[in-house]
Amino acid sequence: MVSSVYLLGLVVVTTIVHEVGHFIAALVMGIPLNEIDIGLYGINPSVTIPERFASSNLSIFYYAGGLTTAGILIIVYLIFWYRKYKREPSLINWLMGLITITIAGFHLAQGYNEGRFHAAYIYYSQTLFNPLTIIICLSVIVFILLHFLICPRSKIQR
Repeated sequence: MVSSVYLLGLVVVTTIVHEVGHFIAALVMGIPLNEIDIGLYGINPSVTIPERFASSNLSIFYYAGGLTTAGILIIVYLIFWYRKYKREPSLINWLMGLITITIAGFHLAQGYNEGRFHAAYIYYSQTLFNPLTIIICLSVIVFILLHFLICPRSKIQR
């Protein structure tokens, strides 16, 4: 029950942090506050900027959401959940770390997709299964495997 609430809360909070990352990047790039739109693109939250900035280098804007969120989650994982698991290797601490690092892997891949393959990211944003999903799945799997390596289940106190 606690892990389910944590998962749901983390998904909501990281979605907000992701979009705030784009928003702050837009401000840093000099886009006026009143020209930044926050809304939905289909069912996905989005931060959009005026078309006249399309000729600018928008890499910072595209990468900012996912990479910022992933960075924060990796720090939370290493400073909080990893250390907590090392002190008290319980199933709940292990599971909370797993949830945190899995969502970090998702956001890292999401940020990479948004920045590196932006046109494809927009094109496929309304579809569940698309070629960019492969990158997300690989990233999530790597982060899960890292968690199993860093926090072995064999140390969990029963």
